Amino acid sequence: GGAAEDQSVYQKKCLKNAKAWRAALLYHKICTDEGLSLFLSACGKLLFNGPNNTEAHELYGAILGDRQDQETIDFHKCKKRIKIASETLVRLGLSELHRIENRDPSIETNRLERISPLCVIRRIPLIYFRIYREDEDAEPLQTLSTMLAKKLGLSNIEEGENTKLASITADERFLTADIIARCLPYSGHSNSLSEMYLKPSLKPLLKAMEESSIPSVNIGNVKLVIYMSCHIVQIAPDIISIDDYAFLFSVCFKIILRDATIGGADENMVPDLETASINLLCSCVCANYSLRYQESKSTHSTSTKLIEEVGDRTEIRNDRPSKNESTKVFFSGIQKDMIGFAQGDVVKVRDPTRDHAFLTSIPGSNSTWSARVCLLNTFVLASQRCAIEKIHAFALDILPSLSSWVLAGSIDGRARHPLCVASSLQCIFTILQRTKNFSCFQSCKRSIEIIIQNLFQFSIDAIALTSTSVDASALRVASLKLMMVIVIIDQSQSEGGVEDGSSNGTTKAGLGCIPPGDLIRVISTLRGINNLDQDGSVRQLAAHLLGFLEANR
Repeated sequence: GGAAEDQSVYQKKCLKNAKAWRAALLYHKICTDEGLSLFLSACGKLLFNGPNNTEAHELYGAILGDRQDQETIDFHKCKKRIKIASETLVRLGLSELHRIENRDPSIETNRLERISPLCVIRRIPLIYFRIYREDEDAEPLQTLSTMLAKKLGLSNIEEGENTKLASITADERFLTADIIARCLPYSGHSNSLSEMYLKPSLKPLLKAMEESSIPSVNIGNVKLVIYMSCHIVQIAPDIISIDDYAFLFSVCFKIILRDATIGGADENMVPDLETASINLLCSCVCANYSLRYQESKSTHSTSTKLIEEVGDRTEIRNDRPSKNESTKVFFSGIQKDMIGFAQGDVVKVRDPTRDHAFLTSIPGSNSTWSARVCLLNTFVLASQRCAIEKIHAFALDILPSLSSWVLAGSIDGRARHPLCVASSLQCIFTILQRTKNFSCFQSCKRSIEIIIQNLFQFSIDAIALTSTSVDASALRVASLKLMMVIVIIDQSQSEGGVEDGSSNGTTKAGLGCIPPGDLIRVISTLRGINNLDQDGSVRQLAAHLLGFLEANR
């Protein structure tokens, strides 16, 4: 009891004084540059010597802060200190990694000792790496990323050879890959990401898929590289080249358009590869909107500054094209084709920067329908992960094609496979759930009111399907969720008014998209759901929606 109380007091003290401690170390002259380096070294060594030392972890975390704390720091005033902190911690971590690299990971005490320096490096804020890279030699980051890549057997940068994955624990592998992803974009390596790590690890897989046999390919290593790529794309989308993005898309598309099995691979590994590819494609889609958001903020800031500073005889020039313009063209072209391919409207996903097809449909092939579901699930995942300030731009791009395709006709089991429709409805549901407004449909050709009514009616029809298959149940779940969010938003906007999506910002008080007749029909359908579907999720959602509708009639 006493130890727990002491720990609680220590935690509160760290939280209370963290901001003042950070300010003293980063800004104040009372702490010298050497003092900062010595203090951080002492914190790191405490963690190395006692991996389970909670007080040391609390102190280290309080000094470095979290993401929210980084947003309050004036980096212009403390760049020098941040560079000192970055180099101190990276070199300290490197020294400890060299010291313990030959310790047997199968022994419990060694396992903690091996992970400890990785945890210390992992806690370094990303902004520290970015600032450190601006005008300093990033040799420590190069050394760190190279050392960790060799440790995982991803590639030998100096000799261009692939090595076997070291026998280390899964936690250590993924923590190591995470750190590579965090420091690699700022390490200043002259070679591209794909030439250094991706191609040496992933090319054997691509070759094996062409030959329908991969007994020699390390699938675990492939998953690790894809995992690392996801983090790099999320951390530094502006640093990755178009060629690297193209290679990532190519690998993911080939994986999801595979046969049911990939040669001699373990059957359980194939779905894992597919899931990893969906996650990577999702990261790339989200990166597109991150780049666009960053550019819009930068453009707004520059425009404001020009307005403030321009004089009568000042010449305004803007000859330099946007840094991200070509990347935006690349992303928008591929994203458009991905949606078209998923909906069966196009047969190829093409690289807009060259005459090359990433993905080609095979008429009548089951893998084509599976690939379509995978691509649509990519957008479902993106709708969940896209930052809230970027979700509206994502919605304006994707909702016109998704909603028009869903409403284009009946489900025929092929191009309009129930799972494809279910994924589309799930994506629409997630966007509505996060935006809490129908204005995200403002880029569609038809009026918002008609689109909402049609989606609601389509969902009723989907629930009333006589099929009892698993695919039909998945479609019913997505339909019920979409109906629920439509009813909630419609009710709230009917009571308080809603922006109609027009440029003048006017509102339609009491929009009331859902006609009373549709509500009566859906209540009747929901009351008979037990006769339509035995799935527990369907029945639970139906009961919840029915209760809500009856309570608000």
